[in-house]
Amino acid sequence: MTLVGPDGEETTTTQTIWTVHFGVAGKFKFDYLTFWRAFYSAEAAQQELSAVTARWGIHPDSVTTWNSIAANAGDQKEKFSLGSGVSPTGLVIDMNASTENGVQVFQYFVDLDERRYTPENLASIRATGDDL
Repeated sequence: MTLVGPDGEETTTTQTIWTVHFGVAGKFKFDYLTFWRAFYSAEAAQQELSAVTARWGIHPDSVTTWNSIAANAGDQKEKFSLGSGVSPTGLVIDMNASTENGVQVFQYFVDLDERRYTPENLASIRATGDDL
């Protein structure tokens, strides 16, 4: 799959793609594409995680927190939101992670709502991993 952002393109593989377009006039709107990547070994998951800061702009502290959660999870089910990032392509990405029985699944949301793409909000996401 190739994602086209305002500043370039990013190609990635995925097992599943889901799109959401939902809104109520004047109240709220959701426009995003979601994709998942599953990893069946800690080494493969770590390889993905080592790239998410540069590739998707995910804050390094969030990656460190997830690494700790996953390392201590054993066979238990754990979930964590790694927050938001701005990729080099200029796309706003939100990332969630889960693990169970040693399998780690990363869920990526590519936000298409123009309200998240203001210069001020992009600066906030880049600095903190959160919207204004």
